[in-house]
Amino acid sequence: MLLYSNFMKSIEERIMEKVIVSESGCWIFTGGKNKAGYGNIFVKRIGKRNMLTMPHRAMYRIYKGDIPEGCHICHVCDNPSCVNPDHLFAGTQIDNIKDMYDKNRFSQGKTHSERIKSGWTEEVRKKQSEFMFKRTAIEKKAKITIAGVPEDWKFCPTCNRWLSRDSFHLNKARYDGIHNRCRECRSTKH
Repeated sequence: MLLYSNFMKSIEERIMEKVIVSESGCWIFTGGKNKAGYGNIFVKRIGKRNMLTMPHRAMYRIYKGDIPEGCHICHVCDNPSCVNPDHLFAGTQIDNIKDMYDKNRFSQGKTHSERIKSGWTEEVRKKQSEFMFKRTAIEKKAKITIAGVPEDWKFCPTCNRWLSRDSFHLNKARYDGIHNRCRECRSTKH
């Protein structure tokens, strides 16, 4: 839990300096944003380092109080950059998903049952998987042939060299049974 104490007003002022009010009533935060469109702002904390937080979460705390344990701050308007406290509510992940379904904002791809009804059987899935594996192997073989490297060698992306399989540690979890980086690069990293 973050305690902002006397910095509350300055956080609100900093957020509101970067807000444009839209016709729909959304307060659009125009400052820095992450890939999903949610705003980011640094918050000063008493006796601690500054911390990056989301403006809609800060506005919820200012106007409505602490965020309940295990809750997200959801938008009624479905606009991630909106910081209008009237458009914000606290809800669990289940509440957020239910809201998404109620507003028909979920992925429009086929469900598992629709895929089966349309002929996407286990056999078709297996053939598709085999095809992709073969295509990847063919492409890899073509690259090796063009580079003039023996077929049993492997490329180390860290040192950008082609090396024999003996230059790599074993790794049973990988598809080819050996680690992706050579022994030399792994030893310098660790």
